[in-house]
Amino acid sequence: MGDLINRCEDDELQIYNALLVEEPEAHLHPQYQNTFFQYLNKLQSTGVQIFITSHSPTITAKSNFENITVLQVQNNKVSPFCFSRLGLDEFTTRNRNHLKKFLDTTKSKLFFANGVILVEGIAEAILILIISQIFLGFDLDKLGIEIVNINGVAFEHFAKLFNNSDVKKRMSSRCSIITDSDPKGDKPISDRAIKAQGYENENLKVCLAPNTLEYDLFNESVINKSVMRFVYRCLHLQTPDLLMDFNADTLMEKLKSNQDKGDFALDLANKLKDVEGFEVPDYIEKAIKWVLKIEENV
Repeated sequence: MGDLINRCEDDELQIYNALLVEEPEAHLHPQYQNTFFQYLNKLQSTGVQIFITSHSPTITAKSNFENITVLQVQNNKVSPFCFSRLGLDEFTTRNRNHLKKFLDTTKSKLFFANGVILVEGIAEAILILIISQIFLGFDLDKLGIEIVNINGVAFEHFAKLFNNSDVKKRMSSRCSIITDSDPKGDKPISDRAIKAQGYENENLKVCLAPNTLEYDLFNESVINKSVMRFVYRCLHLQTPDLLMDFNADTLMEKLKSNQDKGDFALDLANKLKDVEGFEVPDYIEKAIKWVLKIEENV
């Protein structure tokens, strides 16, 4: 690297200088990957062009995504996806700024996945993985499917990576969005959910929950009700009104007021390992089958 810098600073040498680095993560833990990457950025400012091949979401998260080219294998064909191909008219400054803020090490895993499921929160991220494995027979980890928790409903910025009508301007893997309908009064689908439906195109499918995840799981079957009542009672053993066979509305009220959706999801996931006959709502099954390219969703 010192020789490269000297060559770039030598005014008599008018030559092109490049540095090619293959998978630095094979030799460096995440903290040293960050340090190494910072040094490479300084080196690039001297005039050296740098190429890095990597499977590391740590390096991807630290990169300027405008410089990233993602190589994906789909149907035995290698396809490149470059952010630089997306114009401002289709991928706005607002979209870019959002990804710069939120493409952390966890979310950057979507670039290495065979398929992606985008969800609203931690409960979905925990439960869909275990539900798929135990009750649908799909081990999403082994199949290379990444569940990405975007911590909210700002799906637009991620959706645009998959739904462009131009094949050169979208990821070749499939993506599904699982989000709540959030019905209120006589309105079965909220304006926000209708907007999310509008993102569906090409490699992107939007699957709306009739209500919310916990509500829909609870009402799917008698067994579901029994299991979820038991799990929530164990979280709050000293609450008298939970001794009754409470309904889905009561469950949602308690989850919201006690702010323990994450704890409930973890405890439910552990309980489901010992349960038979737990039913999976259709919208979750469709979202999973879409990214796997199987049955009626191919």
